[in-house]
Amino acid sequence: MQDFIEKVYRNFKDFFLSLDFSKRLSLIGTSVLIVAALVAMMLWATKTRYEVLYSDLNKEDAQKISVLLKEKNIPYQFSDNSKVISVPSDLVDVWRLKIATMGVNFSGTVESFLGFIDITSIRLWLRHLST
Repeated sequence: MQDFIEKVYRNFKDFFLSLDFSKRLSLIGTSVLIVAALVAMMLWATKTRYEVLYSDLNKEDAQKISVLLKEKNIPYQFSDNSKVISVPSDLVDVWRLKIATMGVNFSGTVESFLGFIDITSIRLWLRHLST
């Protein structure tokens, strides 16, 4: 196996040295661009995607939710002047249900996955289902 690798290395070295300066530079530049594109694609593919958990929050409600998420070590992001809170996309549905079943009282109406929903009506509906 080592002989094969040495042979490939020698062949590439001979090929590279046979090129004139401009072709060497082009080969190096193309290689750098390909590696940079691969690294960029890997970074993009592994980036955490966030989705809106709740929007149209007032400061008190945003604080309640952020404390809850901090306690459970759930990453979150605020946007739109702390009116919108986002969590990783695979946790959105789970945490909407958990927050609704925990009985968190919101001081107003928040925009959720179905538009404008009164959280009290969600709690009543969940209680109805559990009976």
